[in-house]
Amino acid sequence: MQGGFNTLDNFLFTIQDFLNPNQSNLFNRLNNLNSTALNFYLDKLKYFCNSEYSAITKPVLSRSKVKPDKLHSN
Repeated sequence: MQGGFNTLDNFLFTIQDFLNPNQSNLFNRLNNLNSTALNFYLDKLKYFCNSEYSAITKPVLSRSKVKPDKLHSN
């Protein structure tokens, strides 16, 4: 949909993003925003995607804040 990641079957991520997070265009694009807090969560999510279910831990908050302007790219 106009270069976005919403295909009307998903909101943001697809199953392929979760199955292959290291090859995901979405993960890469979000990582390129260079936000410390966002990268913290992306790294956690990638780790969980590549791990056994038992490795998934309770979410914790990042120590830095995501700046709203970093969430939008032009």
